[in-house]
Amino acid sequence: MLQEADIEAVIVAAPDKAHAPLSIAALEAAKQVFCEKPLATSLAEAQSMIEAARKAGNVNMVYFSHRKSSAWQRMKEWIQTGELGRIFHLEAHYPQG
Repeated sequence: MLQEADIEAVIVAAPDKAHAPLSIAALEAAKQVFCEKPLATSLAEAQSMIEAARKAGNVNMVYFSHRKSSAWQRMKEWIQTGELGRIFHLEAHYPQG
């Protein structure tokens, strides 16, 4: 996949211990990287990722997913149990201040 020229960016959504090696491989393949939190499992890994991004001239972003939060887990439960009826469309906003 990393050799495909038409793929410009990747999302690293893997177990934490795989974030650094996967992100670095993608950066070395000239891809932009969007990595789930935590960025890395150690400072050394994070520094390696930053260096790989600088070398490639690409972005290595990190984001926090709220899918494990109690509010989202409750919503998932309501959907799975049918408590909300048949869902045709769901749009959610998670305000942050």
